[in-house]
Amino acid sequence: MKVTGPNSLPTRSQSFFSARCDWILWQIRHFRDNMKTPTILTLGVFALLMGLSWVGARPAQALQDPPASAEKPVEEKTSVESSEAKPEAGEPTSEEVAQADTLLEEARRRLEDRQSLQAELRQEIQVGDRKLTAEGLYISGTPYPKLRLEYRVRVGTMQGSLLEVCDGQILHTEKSIGRAGDKAPERQFTRRDVQRILAARDTSLNLPVASQGAELGIGGLPAMLASIDRCMVGKRVTEEEFDGKMCRVFHGAWDQEVLRKYDAALGSSKATVVPFFPDRVRIFFEAETTVPLKIVYLKNEVDESGKVTGQRALMTLEFRNIQVDQPVSPDTFKYVLPEKAEEVDRTNEFVEIIKQSDAAFQGGNRPAPAQ
Repeated sequence: MKVTGPNSLPTRSQSFFSARCDWILWQIRHFRDNMKTPTILTLGVFALLMGLSWVGARPAQALQDPPASAEKPVEEKTSVESSEAKPEAGEPTSEEVAQADTLLEEARRRLEDRQSLQAELRQEIQVGDRKLTAEGLYISGTPYPKLRLEYRVRVGTMQGSLLEVCDGQILHTEKSIGRAGDKAPERQFTRRDVQRILAARDTSLNLPVASQGAELGIGGLPAMLASIDRCMVGKRVTEEEFDGKMCRVFHGAWDQEVLRKYDAALGSSKATVVPFFPDRVRIFFEAETTVPLKIVYLKNEVDESGKVTGQRALMTLEFRNIQVDQPVSPDTFKYVLPEKAEEVDRTNEFVEIIKQSDAAFQGGNRPAPAQ
């Protein structure tokens, strides 16, 4: 077993916002330059860009590039067509916006009240004519943030896996990447004290940014929806069927203030990021329970004049075989560190992000709250 150090997080000298954007660009560079490595398999590029922090941020952090000498496999190619990639209607009315906001708020509230949620995951990322797929398992329990996340990805001869387990106090992350059948894949082990991160958030003067830092360090489906709520605005709600169930579909687009901040922070690197930057999100909530069944990030397609002519799916995350409020064994949220493995504590890095936002707030550089 080969054990390597953790992925690098933003340095302490950086502001929270610029730090996250630098981290984003690190992911983008690997996404761009290493299309034949497992990095492309993760949806962290999109999740980090949008301030999301769960089955996105951490799979992205988890599956790193293989050693430079490793043979680069060939990606799977497929059509870019998708049933979700239908053009949006015109500008929404105030009633439609209110309906969308109400749906997202209701779904968040009900999700936080759940005793447990268990689901199989399937994730697809589409860039050009290339489609890459990952599968896994998500289990959450009470008290929040009890969590178990398992992820498996494979491209050609390379494969990666991610295991995250949180007992409500400590979040353990175990990452592995190597060739199929490799008896000694590269492995990384990290931990973070989620209660310390939450405590730092609760005492922060700059709550909107502090909450983003906390979500990045803790995650979970509630945090993912909270970040969508903060970074995007609802446009409308439609009714569609998915997986044999009638759904209420939340249609969202960027909050323009948040988008301006990203544009400013990305600067000259914006052109590199744009191809991977989603314009819209659609969340399929089961009509009766408001449990999310599918989340789709969409990219606008434009003609030569810049007019939007349609949309295509960049990333799709599906939850299947969902069980709500069913008993979950306490052992599900227990983690045992493998023998001889060394676990790196990253709690301070996330607490520092929150402290930096406080320092900027007290110094008069107060970031506008994202809605």
